[in-house]
Amino acid sequence: MTRHTPDARLEALLIDLPIPAAERGAACHVREANGWCLVGGALPIADGRLHARGRLGVELRLEQGQDAARAALIQALGMLKAHYGSLNGLRQCVKLAGYIAAGPDFREHARVLDLAGDLLVALFGPAGRHTRTAVGVASLPEGACVMLELLFVVG
Repeated sequence: MTRHTPDARLEALLIDLPIPAAERGAACHVREANGWCLVGGALPIADGRLHARGRLGVELRLEQGQDAARAALIQALGMLKAHYGSLNGLRQCVKLAGYIAAGPDFREHARVLDLAGDLLVALFGPAGRHTRTAVGVASLPEGACVMLELLFVVG
């Protein structure tokens, strides 16, 4: 493994990827088709528990949302590693979508995803640059403040 692979960069950043929870029902963590890979429903779970509950701009500050989005990205990367055995086969991150539980006056939805986006670039280099969608919602599963979806090119 060279220093320039996503797996090596994870190790250098001292990031241990979690083992994802078991899939339930018909839904799966990772779905691949025609050279594309979609990861859906990544919540900010760290050390086996939800990282942050509540709504941005109400119970939580922007910085707490940013930390939660980074934790959700690490959870998503754990899902990818469990599926592929390595992150090194991921060629490019195309899109990072974030669903952000927020109060009606919160206006910084895109900034919530900044730390997650920065980590993608740190791991994948220029191939980590991505389009971004940030959507404010009234609530998310388990009271999470953020949930991520990612789209990658694989192969």
